[in-house]
Amino acid sequence: MTGFSERMARQLGRPVDAACSVRPPFTTLAVALTAGGGAGIGSLLGGPLLAGAVAGLAVIAAYVILWFETRGSGTSLNMALVLFDEEVELVQLRVIGTRVVRTLSSIPYADIAGVDVDEGFLELKVTIRTSRDTVKVSGGKRGIGAAPPVIDQLRRRIAA
Repeated sequence: MTGFSERMARQLGRPVDAACSVRPPFTTLAVALTAGGGAGIGSLLGGPLLAGAVAGLAVIAAYVILWFETRGSGTSLNMALVLFDEEVELVQLRVIGTRVVRTLSSIPYADIAGVDVDEGFLELKVTIRTSRDTVKVSGGKRGIGAAPPVIDQLRRRIAA
C-alpha cells in the first residue's frame, strides 16, 4: 500500500486496498495553459518577477473558474478514487491536503461495465462506465497518489 492509500485509510477510518488522487478532466491542461500564458504576458510587461506574479494570478483565476464549473456536477477539484473489497468510491478532499470531505459516489464492482483509459502526456483520463452512469476523472501518471497502479488494479477486479 502506498503512502497516499494509507492516508486515505486513516481519513476514512477503514481499510483501503488502493487509492489515487484524481481531478476533473482537463484541469491540468487548463492550469498549465493559464500559467504559461500568464508568465508570457508578465515577462513581456516587466521581466521575471512580474512573470511569476501574473502566472500565479492566472492559475488562481483558472481554479476559480474550474470551481464554478464543477459546482453541482457531482465532482470536485480535489478528489480521490479509493478501492475497497467490494466497491470503488470517489471521495471529495479538502482544497489543500487529503482530508476527506464526503463521498461523491460509491460503485460496486459488479455494476461497472468497463474502464476506459486515454493516456495523455502527464495524466490518464479515466472513464468508468456503469449501468446507470459514467464517471470521468483524470489522474497523474507519477508521484504521490499516481493513478496507473490503481486503475490497473480496478481493471483486474472488474475482469474477475
